Amino acid sequence: MKFRTFIISLAVVVFMLLLTAGAGAAWIFANSPVTRLQSAIATESFIHSDKNSASPETAIFISRQSPFVASLRVNPDRLLAAKLLTTPAHRQSIQENFYQLQQAFLPDAQLNYSRDIQPWLGDEITLAITMADFDRDSANGSQLGYLVAMTTTDPALAQRKLQAFWQRHSRARDRISEPYAGVEIVYRDSPKRSRKKGDETGFSDALTLATAVVGDRFVLLANSPKVLRDAINNVQAAELNLENNDAYQQALGKLPPRAIGLAWVNLPQLLAKAKMVKAEVAGVKNGTEDKAASSLLATWSLESQGLKSQSLKSQSLESQGFVADVQLLPAVGQSFLLDQATQTAPVGVLRFVPADSAFVVSGADLQRQLESPWINGFSNISGNAYPGVQRSLASLSKRQISLPEDAASWITGEYALAMLPHGNSVPDWVFVTERSPEALAGLEKLDAIAQSHNATLSSFTLETPAGNQEISAWTKFSPRPLKPSQSEIPTLSLEAKVQGIRTTMGDYEIFATSLEAINLALQSPERSLLNKADFRGAIAALKKNSQGYLYLNQSTLRDLIAQSLGQEAGNPSLNRLLDRLQFATFSSYGQSESMATGAISLQIVEP
Repeated sequence: MKFRTFIISLAVVVFMLLLTAGAGAAWIFANSPVTRLQSAIATESFIHSDKNSASPETAIFISRQSPFVASLRVNPDRLLAAKLLTTPAHRQSIQENFYQLQQAFLPDAQLNYSRDIQPWLGDEITLAITMADFDRDSANGSQLGYLVAMTTTDPALAQRKLQAFWQRHSRARDRISEPYAGVEIVYRDSPKRSRKKGDETGFSDALTLATAVVGDRFVLLANSPKVLRDAINNVQAAELNLENNDAYQQALGKLPPRAIGLAWVNLPQLLAKAKMVKAEVAGVKNGTEDKAASSLLATWSLESQGLKSQSLKSQSLESQGFVADVQLLPAVGQSFLLDQATQTAPVGVLRFVPADSAFVVSGADLQRQLESPWINGFSNISGNAYPGVQRSLASLSKRQISLPEDAASWITGEYALAMLPHGNSVPDWVFVTERSPEALAGLEKLDAIAQSHNATLSSFTLETPAGNQEISAWTKFSPRPLKPSQSEIPTLSLEAKVQGIRTTMGDYEIFATSLEAINLALQSPERSLLNKADFRGAIAALKKNSQGYLYLNQSTLRDLIAQSLGQEAGNPSLNRLLDRLQFATFSSYGQSESMATGAISLQIVEP
């Protein structure tokens, strides 16, 4: 099994443990006696208080240039124990679920969690992509470096368990024990072992599982002995490791109390790895400059109710939510525009967003939000990692409807932009904005733009659940030949192509790219995104003061992740995780000059 598959499987297991514990903690708070929960927290069964603000210990092994690092700061068994504080009726299914997660933990790599890792595992696991091409050999393509760094409660036991593993799964003559800087690195010999030209050290850069026990505190796993040597070098040359990354330390300074998990993303490095950026990375416009966002930190923390999560009382245990706080930091020496959320996020506009929308952005004052680091960042990511969004937005421009340029200046109230899936063809769009004097003037401008491109403005009546609704359409007419005839003069018909549809409903103006799309928007509120119980629960778990929401349904999430991961997207463990994710809702809380803050709510389904 390739170690990249190993690392993704491991990451999935850790993430699923967080999701499982999050759902369980929420369920416990909603359904168990308060004293029972308070007792569990009082005994600090999840995390030690001395970790509240400290950097993960294992960060000393990670390169400061690492594109992605995720740390779980609590033993997985403690998360399972928290989940088991449910009723007996649920315990068997929970234990079976955890067993499946363990099996996803490398079935083909021959490492067994309960046998080889669980007995000695401490309270911290860190997963990292260490470098984009660790062997720098263009002949074999880009070989990512993967590292798993764990703390141990018993280094002698860890050594024995790893020795037993190697004895079971490799012959003595094929097993290499390489001393390096006082550490023994063990890996399987390979006929394809590579060595740099002129390198007489005998050190191998082979792509193979490698392990090491470092001192009396750490155990390292990697997909190459070179990755382990680099990790050891990072400890010896402290300026090379993540603990000495200024942006990382800045983010940790804002770490929530009792954080049990965090994910750190070096945006330029990660997006370049995923081939999602061409000339620049996500940024914020400030005058004529582009203030690049350099890093992102997502955290999971314990609150007074347990793991920060949300649960819907109207839903069963099978559907739960999970919330992570997110911070976006500018590049060193750069800054964001000061813009804090001071009002409750608008939701009335979401009454006209169809429940089946694949992608939704909502908020107030479009011009201001177009300058948000979050909107700029997602625009870069979605445009490169999920080209469907970019192609669909381009289709609006072909219709001479460019919302940012033509509408942003007059959309000062609530707005929502939604993408509706349309089979294999280009998706439809629905755009809703609050009525205002500026909006009325903007409508006249849009009408003029449409007419300048030979579109005819016409109106008709559409029957809706609320009654007959007056609809306006921008239409282009063109001749089209009918079936061939014997006559020298062809028989023609007049074909109408809809360029855009709009209508007024109460205090809102609604635009759409097709009659079908606007008909969906005009259906009763019961069929809207806002009326979905899961979505209402998701936004209820987020702060009230917010600049708006970004919503991605399951299909959009899968496509975005698949495009980002490339060949890793076919990993079975990853697909099992994606099958459990229903949708994601992101909320921006605004930004100071040094940090943009927000939160993401993930809705999950338990098997």
